[in-house]
Amino acid sequence: MSPSGRIAALFALIAVVIAAVATAWADSGGSRPAGATAQAWARQESSGARRDFVSVDGDGDSSGKQTRVQASTAKGKASATAFAAVEKVNVFDGLVTADEVRVRASATDDGTSTSGAIVNLAIDGTPQDSPDGRTVYDLGGYGRMVALGSGATGILGLRIELTKDYKGNKAGSVVRVGYASAMAHDAVQAAAATKKAAARPGKKHAKKKRGRKKHHAKSARRKLQDALDKRERAWQNDLLARTGYAFPVAGKHEFTDTFGAPRSDVPVHVGNDIFAAFGTPIVAVADGRLYRVGTLKISGNRLWLRDSKGYRYFYCHLSDFAAAAYNGADVHAGEVIGFVGNTGDAEPTPPHLHFEVHMPDGAVVDPNPYLQKWDRSGVTSATWLRRYGKDPGVRPGALVVVKDFLAEG
Repeated sequence: MSPSGRIAALFALIAVVIAAVATAWADSGGSRPAGATAQAWARQESSGARRDFVSVDGDGDSSGKQTRVQASTAKGKASATAFAAVEKVNVFDGLVTADEVRVRASATDDGTSTSGAIVNLAIDGTPQDSPDGRTVYDLGGYGRMVALGSGATGILGLRIELTKDYKGNKAGSVVRVGYASAMAHDAVQAAAATKKAAARPGKKHAKKKRGRKKHHAKSARRKLQDALDKRERAWQNDLLARTGYAFPVAGKHEFTDTFGAPRSDVPVHVGNDIFAAFGTPIVAVADGRLYRVGTLKISGNRLWLRDSKGYRYFYCHLSDFAAAAYNGADVHAGEVIGFVGNTGDAEPTPPHLHFEVHMPDGAVVDPNPYLQKWDRSGVTSATWLRRYGKDPGVRPGALVVVKDFLAEG
């Protein structure tokens, strides 16, 4: 087994042992302190050497140039977060390149959640559809690549393995890019464990216990909010205080807060759906730059906007893109960038815009407070509407994406 394989196996074994010990200790009626660990690294070479490696155990935080980890066990409640954002990736002399590989792992007592993204992925210079989840790529006969591979406690952005020599790089070489993992468990008090054991013989007590457990179960919305660290919460509040933002749909619309709601084809709904008539203009919520303009199976026609402060906004299910919506386009708040539709997995539903808000490090937050504010007092889109009109069919330079020629992630 390679050095990197032994390391991965060791961490897997540690996770199993920790879980088994914690379970046995709790079942025995004993107490245990809260525990939290997190680690991240930017890149691991075939030799096993890791660049920009950071880790934390218990309480504290640590940062590298492209990595950051945080863990807390305050008041017996454990949480941990690990993040890596690796820019200008080049593996095996240009065989695999990407503008950015970004991964994140967040853990509480309820478990670990992971997310990631690959921006402008290319194999031997040929642009590739970037993954929405774990995706396997053939490297033109030279090897195999797995993107966004995740496990119980972590996520790996890219794993690139050569099966044939390439530009002096030997077959069997393996390079990994972007790794984040996190584990956490709350404290267990002896008194609480004893009380739980005493309630077991009585059927009535057992029923009441089950009822209380169900009542106090955390919702997906709460889990997502609790996974945010102190810095991310500060970003969240700072964005809400900012001015100069526009509501993303320029026309009659309706929306409710569905952040954290269950969905059949994704683990959880992490945005808000804004319903409007087909073809209603969609505008940039902020001054910024567009990227990953294209289409994918689930999201349909979609694009991302990054504002000047690093906040990121995801739009999907568009019926069409505006003429000015292309990768690298600089836009202003209120500028038309697309039109409401129901492409992707939204085809059976009424036309709407799925809209998400992400913090500068990629953490997703509930967009509803921002939508509520921008809907009341946001930047007007009147100037852009006068320029483009409301009919996407008469707009010069219109682009309807049928195949994903523009997809970049």
